Amino acid sequence: ALGDAQRLKELLKDRAEVIVADAVTCCGQPIKSTKIRELIKNGDLAAAYALTGRNYPVKAVIASGKQNGRRLGFPTANFDVSSDKILPPDGVYYGIISGHCAVINIGKNPTFNASRRTFEAHIIDYDGDLYGKIMTAVLIEKIRGEISFESMAELKNQIMHDVEYAKNKFK
Repeated sequence: ALGDAQRLKELLKDRAEVIVADAVTCCGQPIKSTKIRELIKNGDLAAAYALTGRNYPVKAVIASGKQNGRRLGFPTANFDVSSDKILPPDGVYYGIISGHCAVINIGKNPTFNASRRTFEAHIIDYDGDLYGKIMTAVLIEKIRGEISFESMAELKNQIMHDVEYAKNKFK
């Protein structure tokens, strides 16, 4: 951000050949990383996909959590996401992890009165130990916003609907 193509050519003149390519555009507008980051922060994953040609990946080590999902019958992989990683707004997303359909929750789990923002994924039809593994969740679409439920039964019912939605998208 402190220079331009000409400055880069000057700095590298004795070490490498610098070839300046034309700006990549979409709909007549240059595609810029700042715009893509803004789209992701605002939750417009479809527009970010249109500009990059790929869905947004989130890669992290799987850490242990509070086991709330497991108690509800929907165990989750808790991604230990770096604080500088750009994430879309809080909510429930449809995604893919290692070829499996997933329902991903980003937020503070208000039903459990949690205070820390988390990124956790229920990997549908997967059973295995992921603790300590590095996984990549590919975010595809927001299903709904984050909701505080009055009871665990209401939450479980909503998660069942979210899982069915994701399965239908995955087909």
